[in-house]
Amino acid sequence: MKLMKSFFTTIIVLLLFLLLSSLSVVNINLLAGSDLSTPITDKDIDLHTFNKNGSIWVVWLNPQDDKNIFWLDFETCMKAAATSLGVKITILHSSYSQFAMVNNVKALISKTKKPDFIVFSPTKMNGPIILDLAEKAGIKTFILNAGLSSEEKKTYGGPRNKFKNWIGEILADDESAGYVLAEELIKMARAKKLNGTDDKIHICAINGNPADGSAIERLKGLQRSLRNHKDVILEQVFTSFNWNFEDAKTITQHVQQRYPETRIIWSANDTMAMGSVDGYKASVLKPGISILIGGVDWTQEALALIKENKLAVSVGGHFFQGAWALVLLYDYFNGIDFVSENLEMKSDMTSISWSNIGDYKNLISRRTNNLYQNIDFKKFSKKFNPDLKTYNFSIYEAMKISKK
Repeated sequence: MKLMKSFFTTIIVLLLFLLLSSLSVVNINLLAGSDLSTPITDKDIDLHTFNKNGSIWVVWLNPQDDKNIFWLDFETCMKAAATSLGVKITILHSSYSQFAMVNNVKALISKTKKPDFIVFSPTKMNGPIILDLAEKAGIKTFILNAGLSSEEKKTYGGPRNKFKNWIGEILADDESAGYVLAEELIKMARAKKLNGTDDKIHICAINGNPADGSAIERLKGLQRSLRNHKDVILEQVFTSFNWNFEDAKTITQHVQQRYPETRIIWSANDTMAMGSVDGYKASVLKPGISILIGGVDWTQEALALIKENKLAVSVGGHFFQGAWALVLLYDYFNGIDFVSENLEMKSDMTSISWSNIGDYKNLISRRTNNLYQNIDFKKFSKKFNPDLKTYNFSIYEAMKISKK
């Protein structure tokens, strides 16, 4: 019965993913013509614009709202870089609505004064629509964090192919992140001898929306890891379509009933990992001791739980992407193209666990210690440093050149 339920759940998720995949390429004009959210006004734009005297204007389309802890760090770092570089930045939230993001772009391109760049992270396969709208309006675009799906890439190619104004992207190495997360959790489970009655290690996974590129790639990483470990049993891949805390908490409560021998919860982001920790509060299994939970993002809250030995591991470092993108766009605007290096860059993804959390103590309190504001992002720019031959977008390097 357990296997039948798991089988049918997996089939339903796969069918939904295939349906969304087909919509992403075939119905580009249908989605572009949608009007399911209130258009932004000039007042909205002004209210969400920072560093208004900047020499260039960049709009960042956040796929989430202003309460999401990963994107909060992402934006704080991005705003610090904008101030350092002298870039005017407008931040518009989409609250995980692909329609809201598309409508924000339509509103922006209708203005008399248009931004120099639109930077965005595609959500629910709206990437081609936004690229098409900006292309027709003559606005340069740059993609961050999650890219086009493999099917979309077959149709539209990469930066500067079909969409000439799509000048580049910096993506998280999500496949690697999913792989590293699984490997770390399995290694820890072996060390703690968390084997089941069959002498195997049992794992459940909580993934994000199957239409999101990051969810697809992180799951691929988990699957690659599992192929290396024949003694590890994947019980089921659960889905939180909005990648949220409450879904994960509910899921882990079901896991305790349905798969009681589970000793690893692999979560595709830190928010769901923290929801899983909360889901085990009333359990005889104790997070960090008899049940190991890990996620992706390096959020401040997740690192604090690692320090408390409740969360086992977090894989991340990609919240600096927005800052690195502003460096590239600033240089590009000033005649220094990054085409000679790479149009499709990847962020390094590193694991933080209890064993090395001491090396990252500044990240735990980064919202109160002005960590981002103390980094001089001009030192990463070729415009400000003519002798700089290669970009060195490293979080470790950023810490070293902090103004403190």
